[in-house]
Amino acid sequence: MKKGVIVALLSLLFGLLSGCFNPNEFADPDNVANHYLTTHPKFLEKYGEDYTLEYTGGGSLQEIGGRNGLSGTGSYECTINGTDQFSVALMKEKNHPWTARGVVCTSAKYACNELNLIFEGSTMGDVPSYELDSLQPNGVLYLNGEKIDVIVTLVSSRVLVYDASLYRQYKEELALTEPNRLDLPKEKEEACTLLICRIIGDFDMFTATPEPEYEDFSSVKEYHFYVIEDS
Repeated sequence: MKKGVIVALLSLLFGLLSGCFNPNEFADPDNVANHYLTTHPKFLEKYGEDYTLEYTGGGSLQEIGGRNGLSGTGSYECTINGTDQFSVALMKEKNHPWTARGVVCTSAKYACNELNLIFEGSTMGDVPSYELDSLQPNGVLYLNGEKIDVIVTLVSSRVLVYDASLYRQYKEELALTEPNRLDLPKEKEEACTLLICRIIGDFDMFTATPEPEYEDFSSVKEYHFYVIEDS
């Protein structure tokens, strides 16, 4: 056996014995997200080392298999100390382990440096017809001198801004024609969508880049959101 191969095997064995290398730790996206959350310096600064982390949902958003392995994206949703809700963006490239690509607080109140937009928390639009009363605006956008009530959905890797009045109108129409359907038809959803951005989160702030079809929403091509406290 060649010397180089022996050295490589010894290095691998040492890593396994010393606990420095765990082949399963980064194969499971939930483990990756949990490790990321429990070592993130901003979490430790705010909550200390004894905070309670409760998994609340998430999973793979896209998986693409092939000869070179699996790739895809995912999310990990959790609650800290029973109150603050966070979402971790996950990514896997072919022949590489899962990695955490950022985290956002989905229960916080946000403002934006480049847009006159304030919103609080995350409102998911897929609600049944008998819960339409719960579908309320969670933000306000001032655009071209006009005040627009908006529904903002914030997840691990995207932020979506809907015209609240139009969105509710379409949901009410859907409740009459297809009462068991949760999602809007594609053309209706696009009609009431004001902005969709890909985001990179960092605990109490995130950077948003408009998706190609929304690049003309404003002259700014990158938005910076930050958490604000209630006055």
